Amino acid sequence: MQTNVYSTIQELLTKAKQVAILVGENPSLDSMAAALALTLALERTGKNAQVLCPTAPSVSFGNLIGIQNVKRNRGG
Repeated sequence: MQTNVYSTIQELLTKAKQVAILVGENPSLDSMAAALALTLALERTGKNAQVLCPTAPSVSFGNLIGIQNVKRNRGG
């Protein structure tokens, strides 16, 4: 079953030109770092990737590469 999920995700990412990576409110350092790392990996494959977060990133995340590009997603 997991193989089907992974192959579906791979297929969707292969076809996508733009990818939004959503993180929850007040994400942990690990969550934000993972989202930003995924963004960098996707950009290397030619995708336009963006991290969206409903809350402003913590000041303590300032050393993460790409943190300045995180956009506020106010939800809805």
